Amino acid sequence: MAGALTPVAVSVALLPLRHRLDNANIALLLVVSIVAVAISGRRAAAAAAALSAAASFDLFYTHPFVSLRISSSNDLETELSLLLVGLAVGELAARGRRYQTRAVQRTEELQRMHDIAGQVVLDDTADFVVMNVAMQLSQQLELADCRLELEYRDERVVPHVDRSGEVWWGANHWDTRRWGLPPWGVELPVWGHGRQLGRFYLMPQDARPVDTESLVSAVALADQAGAALAAGTSVT
Repeated sequence: MAGALTPVAVSVALLPLRHRLDNANIALLLVVSIVAVAISGRRAAAAAAALSAAASFDLFYTHPFVSLRISSSNDLETELSLLLVGLAVGELAARGRRYQTRAVQRTEELQRMHDIAGQVVLDDTADFVVMNVAMQLSQQLELADCRLELEYRDERVVPHVDRSGEVWWGANHWDTRRWGLPPWGVELPVWGHGRQLGRFYLMPQDARPVDTESLVSAVALADQAGAALAAGTSVT
């Protein structure tokens, strides 16, 4: 809602300059207001800002004023250009913000891997490594619960994360980008010395989408726990 109101506020603020500035310059200033909204990274907010900017330009800067009619063909072209450029710029700005957020996430995941790898090398027991891995998995995937199970009997067909970062429920692929992690939980196998030593059981907080890259990073974290379990003493 606030994003849609920003171009309206800019349009009203520029009213005293209506007879001093060309409509093309007014349209450029409104595009700037759309970019300011799009920086938040929300595509819907950017689109709403572009639509409200076009409507504000029509109401306040084209003849007849305070009407959706446009009497000048030049103003009509400017109006359409404002709408199209606003939508395009808003989309690009929103994508840029999302890519920046994703890059920060990848950097944080790499730092987690570095910290865990160092702990595997320096710690005498697997306990702290496993605890740290569980904590990092919880933070990275925003989990409600994450626990290591070394011995378990589960007759159900439990969704699992494979090594490529895909989630499978039996023979069916679970699209985590659309549905997030399965709400009843998913297992992340823990391997060491060529055999499965156990699993992390992951319980999501909600249906937040999870990309494949984050799950590949989760597999790498589980491998660090497996290396610690295989090389160190058992978890008490």
